[in-house]
Amino acid sequence: CSVNHKFNRMTTLHWYKATKETYNTPVTLLEEAPIRKEMDNLRALVQTSQGYGIPLRVAESNTISNSGRVGVSNVFAATLWTLDGSFEVAATGAVGINFHQGSGQNLYTSILRWYNNNQLSPPVLRPPFYGMVMFQQAVGAGSKLLGKTHVSGDASNLKVWPLIDVNTSELRFVLVNKHPSKAGTQVIRINRGWGYNTPAVVTRLVARGEDPLSATSGITLGGYYYAVGGAQMGADASEVALDGKDSTGLTSWTVYMPPGSAALVRMQLVNQ
Repeated sequence: CSVNHKFNRMTTLHWYKATKETYNTPVTLLEEAPIRKEMDNLRALVQTSQGYGIPLRVAESNTISNSGRVGVSNVFAATLWTLDGSFEVAATGAVGINFHQGSGQNLYTSILRWYNNNQLSPPVLRPPFYGMVMFQQAVGAGSKLLGKTHVSGDASNLKVWPLIDVNTSELRFVLVNKHPSKAGTQVIRINRGWGYNTPAVVTRLVARGEDPLSATSGITLGGYYYAVGGAQMGADASEVALDGKDSTGLTSWTVYMPPGSAALVRMQLVNQ
């Protein structure tokens, strides 16, 4: 087929995990096998579009189409899906992703606004918003992914997204534990330890309760949460992971990961 480059500047598409009519739970939302298949397909579409010199963007996305699904799109599992999905799309070479908000009252809406007595109520920031914030903290103003993501653990529940800040050379690792009840320990090793022999700062994205993936409240990012109106509340709860050496001499850090949680781990370059 022929493509008119004069009028075609970008290819766009929609991506949802599933439809509202399809059975899903917080656990199935985060299953790794479906997203692997979907990203393989997206990567092929990106390459096809790029072959004509046209970038591709996911112009509409969210967890479950047709306004979302109760107990899936409005819970902490959607937070982790939003975070992980943003990195997955970036890794295909797509130039960006837009999350659909609908009328502002959909189940998957990240910024909720209601009318009360014909008056628009203050915004309420819902679970997916926290995933967007951690993604932005990780990518910053200029960063790039370092190779492929690492996936391990029972049913591939622990994922690691490695990045480097192109301006400061700070290393950043986003860890995602998708398992609903099992904690894990992630050991981060780098083969160029010079300059990074320093403690790492760990910022956690967590939800309170025995079933964190199903939580609709009690969500914090680095100890902070968003109150009605978008006001940031709470206090800094950053942690430190000490650097060490593994059996082969590589610089390493060990980070404990609670069930159903994410963490942003930062290592600053201290020696040139």
